[in-house]
Amino acid sequence: MEASKRWDGPVLDNHFHLNRNGRYLDAAHDFKKAGGTDIVLVHCPDFSAPPTEKVGHTETYADTVKMAEEVRKKVGLGVRVVLGPHPAAFAHQFAAWMEESGEQGAQRAMENYRNSIDAALEFVHEGKAHAIGEVGRPHWPVDDTIWDLSNTLLLETMYLAKKEGIGDKGVNLRRFISQSLPPKVDYFNASTGGAESRIINGDLRSRLNDPKFSVK
Repeated sequence: MEASKRWDGPVLDNHFHLNRNGRYLDAAHDFKKAGGTDIVLVHCPDFSAPPTEKVGHTETYADTVKMAEEVRKKVGLGVRVVLGPHPAAFAHQFAAWMEESGEQGAQRAMENYRNSIDAALEFVHEGKAHAIGEVGRPHWPVDDTIWDLSNTLLLETMYLAKKEGIGDKGVNLRRFISQSLPPKVDYFNASTGGAESRIINGDLRSRLNDPKFSVK
């Protein structure tokens, strides 16, 4: 690309996880060195022991908010914070608790999920977080009970986000970010529903090599 046409505006990663036990700030520094200016920091739970009560969700969310502050101060990136119950964490909880105590376990799982959403909303109301996420359904085979429960809670969350003014279901998708765009569809395919979508790096490379995909 000619120097006169080089992009000098913001470069945002809309789905960025950080882990204090991983590369942490080094990962953010690498993104900045590559030209990045802003990240959407999405809460990443301890998958081996996710919270089981609201106080636990509040504590882990507070740490993600603290991470955002450290990235802003020590790396110099703009940071937006997204908090919520990761589907891979809560689905395993659902399965374990339901196997352990049946319907009572299902009710406990639903209560824990809703507590996690309530805790996230408190940070949004305080101006410390910008959205609810990452929320969704299991992306691996599960039994019908887990699947139906996940669908119910996802729909409930989307309606709640609309009510709170931080997202919309079925109306305006400008405040909604899809987890990822399928790798074998065009970027502007109708399957996105008009929502902004995360493009995983490997998917982007494959698409750039596809003659049907071009940037003009």
